[in-house]
Amino acid sequence: MNDVTERPGKRVTIHDIARITGVSAATVSGAFSGKRRMSDHTRQMVLATAQEMGFSLDPLAQRLSTGRFANTVALLMDSDLGVATQTMWSLKDLLLQRGFEVHDRNRPIYLGDVEVLQTKMVQEIGLQNPQAILCENERLQPGAIKVLRKYVDNGGVLVCWGSVNASSRSQELAVDHVLLDLEGNTFLQANHLIGLGHRKLGLYGHGGPIQGVTGGSLVGFKRALSESGLEFRSEWTGAACCYETAGMRHAEKFLALKERPTGVCVINDNAAAAFIHSLMRAGLQVPGDVSVVGHDNTAAAEAAFVPLTTVRRPVEEVSLAIVETLCKRLSEGDQRPPHDQVIRGELIIRQSTAAPRLQ
Repeated sequence: MNDVTERPGKRVTIHDIARITGVSAATVSGAFSGKRRMSDHTRQMVLATAQEMGFSLDPLAQRLSTGRFANTVALLMDSDLGVATQTMWSLKDLLLQRGFEVHDRNRPIYLGDVEVLQTKMVQEIGLQNPQAILCENERLQPGAIKVLRKYVDNGGVLVCWGSVNASSRSQELAVDHVLLDLEGNTFLQANHLIGLGHRKLGLYGHGGPIQGVTGGSLVGFKRALSESGLEFRSEWTGAACCYETAGMRHAEKFLALKERPTGVCVINDNAAAAFIHSLMRAGLQVPGDVSVVGHDNTAAAEAAFVPLTTVRRPVEEVSLAIVETLCKRLSEGDQRPPHDQVIRGELIIRQSTAAPRLQ
């Protein structure tokens, strides 16, 4: 076994690492820069040996030679009280395990000057010259897209993720996308209720002032109704902000209806749990009077007073697909055309849904 301990006071170089690992100095340099083709095993061996020997890159020399900080990833995304934050944690954990240095930035999405602020943030990230940027594509503004396109044109690696319906704008960028099939998820919600015998269905969305029940969520819901010959009722749909507050507002609207749906799809588990709680406080029974299906499969779904039937948002699978896509682009120098990978959710059945009562 090679002794990786160097003499005290001696600065460890890539030649020292090459000698210990039995590879060339060029391979060691490539393991850090990501510009040389090699196996994941070789890359991880080099990085682990370098860490054990206490090797650190000279940032100035690295930047002068490559123009970018190797093994540095900028993470540009939203944060919330649910799956967005879970995704951020999952991504950072996977990236750190693979030896990347991660700089995360919360992207402005609801402020009045959102495009100006988003563009400025992306420009600041670009000035740092990270080796790669991972960017959520939801509500990505034109100014930010322009800056990201310049980053890609200058040799940067960009991977986007989000939902299928949100990808049209970021598809202006010739980059890889990892996409969640929200249309398919809402179809699963509605189709589950239809399969139980419900013929009157409602859809309640969750989000900020610029969101509503639109895009893939609405398309999937309408597709399920259409395939079963059921009527879409606009008065049984709506959007509100945010989380539990949204659920309470949806409940107020639901309780005020003269004719109510017997099954409701809610695009957020926290909102769905609050919706159920408000209905039960008003004297209704779930699922006796109305069945409810949530979305995300967060802890709120399982811990709710009435355990919530929901569609699981596969956070871990999405995060792994993003990081694996990134690593392939970096390690293989992959010149393939941009690739879209679509990931679908899974229906989790609990106690908030049942067949409708006979009228």
